[in-house]
Amino acid sequence: MKLLDASVSYRKLPVNLIDNDLFLFADELKKSTEETRLLTLRNVRISPEGLIFKDFNIFKESYSKDYIYSFSLDILKKDIKSLLKNYFLRKSITLQEDDYLWITDEQSYNYFHWLLDVVPRLVAALKKIEKPKIILPYHYKNIRFMAESLEAFPLSNLIFMSQNVVYNLNKLIIPTHIASSGDYNDRLVKQVREIYRNYYCDKLNVSLGDKIYISRAKARMRKIINEEELIALLKQHGFEIIIAENYSFAEQVSIAFHAKYLISSHGAGLTNMLFMEAGSSVLELRKAGDKYNNCYFSLASALDLKYYYQKCKSELGNYIMPKDSNPMMEEWALFHNADIVVNVEDFKANIDRMLGESI
Repeated sequence: MKLLDASVSYRKLPVNLIDNDLFLFADELKKSTEETRLLTLRNVRISPEGLIFKDFNIFKESYSKDYIYSFSLDILKKDIKSLLKNYFLRKSITLQEDDYLWITDEQSYNYFHWLLDVVPRLVAALKKIEKPKIILPYHYKNIRFMAESLEAFPLSNLIFMSQNVVYNLNKLIIPTHIASSGDYNDRLVKQVREIYRNYYCDKLNVSLGDKIYISRAKARMRKIINEEELIALLKQHGFEIIIAENYSFAEQVSIAFHAKYLISSHGAGLTNMLFMEAGSSVLELRKAGDKYNNCYFSLASALDLKYYYQKCKSELGNYIMPKDSNPMMEEWALFHNADIVVNVEDFKANIDRMLGESI
């Protein structure tokens, strides 16, 4: 059953684009999404970790759209072990009711992936299903924002699986992925924004002003080494400094709802631009030479926000990813997860430009 037509999106360039930086964004300027469909599976098993089994195979929709299965003896052994464990060794229960909805994959525990990959699949499914029953992997129960973020939607039931228990379902409904993670169906992501803004509009009791900086001080990686210098400058410009982990989901929605300017380094905090009004401004601090991580550039464009960027050196020194690079996984992880140093003079110039052009 078709939920959404295929779509094509054209991205708006950054407001402060430097000509020599066009290569950073070139691959994202035109993006296509495939048709989204609603699949119905009969007689499936689901592991508490979120793997879907059908006829002794792992169903591909268990994984994200861009998941790459690379065959090796170790992976084969892992798959066989998983099949044996989830078919024969674990306790199982059968859910007698039909029409359970599955919307997650192996990345969905992450704040960005939850709100921009999972929730759009739910919104698409709601076009055909009224008040669905959603089933989620067991460990999601301990992730605070998940249940709270679903309060905006008409669900008849929300079930978190039990640990070490396999669930047998007579019928499971799965919307296919909307797009590769970091790409968007623009119309759909705007619908997600409106659903949240409309739901929370009379519940917004936290406003920290219209200038917000989100710090990654509590994050395990990708921190800003000279953040204290930035914070001093930000306060001079009237920015409120927050750590997103200190706030509930509803409070984060409320803070972003009232914000006109949002600044942060590349990371989950920038996901909150989803709740900002069209025409607002976002400044992303990103690693120099990174042409791969454009999910927030694309999101800002999809939401009709003004996108600014600043290139930052990483703690690795002057190393940047070459224009024509195709890094190995280990090299990429080292580059991607490294802390950064922000040029304070450039930062001030970008803040002044963002605030000045929005007056």
